[in-house]
Amino acid sequence: MLGRLRMSTKEALEQYRIIAGQIFSAKNRKWFMGDGAFKATTLEQEVKRVVAARMGRNENERMLDIPNQSGMGAAFVCTLSAIDMAHLRCFRTYKTRDNANANCEIWEAARATTAAPTFFKRIAIGEEG
Repeated sequence: MLGRLRMSTKEALEQYRIIAGQIFSAKNRKWFMGDGAFKATTLEQEVKRVVAARMGRNENERMLDIPNQSGMGAAFVCTLSAIDMAHLRCFRTYKTRDNANANCEIWEAARATTAAPTFFKRIAIGEEG
């Protein structure tokens, strides 16, 4: 939120509070403990809501921020692939010489970084999953 969505710390903390209230609520708890205790769809919807509000109603905005050549707000998030837990996957807002990561949607990167199986089901992004 701080980097790609260019939020202030205060704005990001407020959105985290709102999102957490929705996703960790009793009504969002799953009835059975399968792959995560809480419904991942609610997390997806909440992140898409924030992205749409910041990006001119485009909830499917991608991580790679090509128009931002200044380097301001350059950021990345890391996660582990369930398939290959020995290597980090980075989702960046900027290009690198060896930009092998998937240019996923912002909400997908948020889901991937919160995919602790005890809380939410895993998400597959790109070829690696």
